[in-house]
Amino acid sequence: MPPHEVPELTAAMPDMDVPVKRYDRPIFIAQGAKDEIVQAEVTAGFAEQIKAAGSDVVYKEYPAGHDVPGHSWGDVKVWLKQRFAG
Repeated sequence: MPPHEVPELTAAMPDMDVPVKRYDRPIFIAQGAKDEIVQAEVTAGFAEQIKAAGSDVVYKEYPAGHDVPGHSWGDVKVWLKQRFAG
């Protein structure tokens, strides 16, 4: 679902102005599938948009709510090691 179709997110967007563009650094996005604050569909849509713009994006969903960092640490460590290898 595009962010502009979620009324709660649209209302908050002036404070969360993240442009859809090509970023010149790799991005890891961790999302809780049960997150009631930031809906997974919105984050997945954003990840797809910046990927389509040419960004190097890894998007992972976890069986969690808004507390996803604890669930994602193993994947984050692997991703970071790959970034700094060689």
